[in-house]
Amino acid sequence: MAGGGKCYIYGSRHNTLPANIERWLEKVDVVLLEGIDFSSYKSLAKKDPTILPVILSLRFFFFCLDVITWLYGLWYKLTRGVDFKGDMPYVFELAKKYGKVVEVADASILEIYEKKREAFAKSYKRFALALIGLPALLITLAIAISAVGLLLGGFPLSPSLLLMALFLALIAPADPRLLVLTVVLGVLVAITWCQRTFISEANNIRDSKVVERCCELVAKGYNVLVVRGKRHVKFIAQELQKRGVPYEIVH
Repeated sequence: MAGGGKCYIYGSRHNTLPANIERWLEKVDVVLLEGIDFSSYKSLAKKDPTILPVILSLRFFFFCLDVITWLYGLWYKLTRGVDFKGDMPYVFELAKKYGKVVEVADASILEIYEKKREAFAKSYKRFALALIGLPALLITLAIAISAVGLLLGGFPLSPSLLLMALFLALIAPADPRLLVLTVVLGVLVAITWCQRTFISEANNIRDSKVVERCCELVAKGYNVLVVRGKRHVKFIAQELQKRGVPYEIVH
């Protein structure tokens, strides 16, 4: 590829302070950050309600991440006097102080939907499967264990296990507290599975955006620092290598 630029890829953890990032900011002209765009989700949800589980799971994930980041930020504030609100905001502010150009190179929910609709469909199916299937599986398993224990009377099945299975199968569904607990567990599993499925399916589309932008900038002779979550680094490096873009994975 023509151009004298180079790409530096920094894999970060979203809730911890990026170490040695100043060293790499000194070497580059442009900093590319991640940040998925949710602005179109309402209009998209009206068009296709099946995307709602994905939106719900991502919102829940980011809420949990914000809580963890806030706790880390409190620790950094007390121990280092650093105002930390997450790796991307931290690098953004620091890069601006260094006089660097900062861009967010990421896909939007709408772009992902248009390019890979199956990511939403697959996530939706797994959400529904976990939400309905987990409680059904627990009850079926409990009934099966109970049946085996009763049919094989002389079989060394633990009495406590048998009693617990009978309790789950016959009593738990009628107890509001245990029923709520089962439903909550099912929802959490469904949300987590949905979020992980979507992220796994959509990351390549998101990372392709930063690869394309990085190629454009390097071709013009700019040195670029890509700051991304650690799980994104491998794909970005592979794609840059395919395109003949000089790069370095840094820490």
